Amino acid sequence: MIYPRDYITLVLGILTPSRDVAFVYGLGFYVLPLMIISSWILTVMLLRPYSNRIGKKKFWLVVSIPLLYQLTTFVIRDANPVTVPTTIQFIHTPLVQFLFGISYQVS
Repeated sequence: MIYPRDYITLVLGILTPSRDVAFVYGLGFYVLPLMIISSWILTVMLLRPYSNRIGKKKFWLVVSIPLLYQLTTFVIRDANPVTVPTTIQFIHTPLVQFLFGISYQVS
């Protein structure tokens, strides 16, 4: 049987644990979400003059959808929060993997 394992467990089986490896790996959990949010903020700042054309509520709805999409795919793909086998099977279907794969380009 194949069991899902955390990335840390796989890396520890191959690499010798050191503080540098742990620091770089742990840094990814903080830097990537900050990059996602900062790029979203910059995009919103560039698009803000268009908020008067379509209305403030529609504008914030339209610009919030990519942020939610990207953060959701980040959490599901990188944090591995699911342990229910049917959910894992759903996440690993080709369509869902395709949506995860294009998340950064779409956002």
